[in-house]
Amino acid sequence: MAPLPETTSDFKTRIRHEVLAARAAKGQRERMLDDEALVQRLQEWLSTTVGDLKKPIVAAYVPAGDEPGASVSSSTGGKPGHGFVEALANAVPGARILLPVCPPGPPQPLHWGYYNGSFSKGRFGLLEPVPVEDSAGPEELSVADAIILPAVAADPTTGMRLGRGAGYYDRSLVFARRDGDTDGARTAAIAVAVFDTELRTELAYDEHDIPADYVITPARISQI
Repeated sequence: MAPLPETTSDFKTRIRHEVLAARAAKGQRERMLDDEALVQRLQEWLSTTVGDLKKPIVAAYVPAGDEPGASVSSSTGGKPGHGFVEALANAVPGARILLPVCPPGPPQPLHWGYYNGSFSKGRFGLLEPVPVEDSAGPEELSVADAIILPAVAADPTTGMRLGRGAGYYDRSLVFARRDGDTDGARTAAIAVAVFDTELRTELAYDEHDIPADYVITPARISQI
């Protein structure tokens, strides 16, 4: 009997397993060099994308574990993830960094809070800028001028990303400013940050998935 064709769900599960296993096996020095290079590319991208704005708002994430950017050191010697956020905040003068806060209950759009130099431990042990009760709702993402998303893998030809499967970011991106607003604000630029070995072409995706405008790795900035 011929094997059954791989379903979209099976494909995503396989890619996640491959990428996460490779991340776990990466040596510390290689990880640090990749993270440093990734931050440099992200800073270059932010300077080009929102550097002309006086007080740009950049939505990003706090990397944890072996996620891209987690090993970047902080000037204050904070926990993993501090240095990454600090580097983004310093990329453009006057920039404000908007970070996710995971609300209780089933997967849903993320809440948001502004980085003020410190973090509290939130759901799943993740570092968050404010407690969930003090966070702004999902619609706060609409003020972001640039958005940097984490991913397990990304397609540099389509901008599609593969996350961890819960769908928090997919649900959140519907609140991003994609076509301007009544005040004439320009469309938010969306980027995905991954390692070079995590680029995949022809990633399976669903109709509701929103593609990024850029895929950024330690070696390159790919505009879709």
